[in-house]
Amino acid sequence: MQINSGDNTIIVAHRGASYAAPENTIPSFQLAFEEKADFIEGDFWLTKDNEIVCIHDPDTRRVTGNKTKMIVRSSSLEELKKLDVGSWKGNKYKGTTIPTLQEVLQIIPEGKGIYLEVKDYREIFITRLAEILKQYSISNDKIRLITFNPKRLQSAKKYLPGIKVFRLFGCSY
Repeated sequence: MQINSGDNTIIVAHRGASYAAPENTIPSFQLAFEEKADFIEGDFWLTKDNEIVCIHDPDTRRVTGNKTKMIVRSSSLEELKKLDVGSWKGNKYKGTTIPTLQEVLQIIPEGKGIYLEVKDYREIFITRLAEILKQYSISNDKIRLITFNPKRLQSAKKYLPGIKVFRLFGCSY
């Protein structure tokens, strides 16, 4: 996705380089940056043990090849880390796991950024996100929150006042 911001166009890799690597995974995000993306976009949920993980759906069925279905919010990080979310994209990605937010933040090159889509609508997600982001030196202008939920917009502005927050709207085709 390209976003034109005045005279500056930025490249945002939706779920990373998901055309070539398993979406919302470290290999997908790394490939996106290798291909000169300015920002990556990932989808984030809070586990039952208050860890933030990167996965699009509320359960794991689609990215585990329908072998396993675990509800992300009801699962622990340890349980989720046992799942292979890469094999469906090819043998090259066998053993790829669901990354934590911290793992994603660690691979962002200097000068690059992230669009964090808040999928989990509980307020505790935003407070936990604020705790994690304080541990990293990514500048606020390189972090953008996006969500469909207007209440999370308000929470984000309260707990993360220096970070830009955008509301998403659904569309039908």
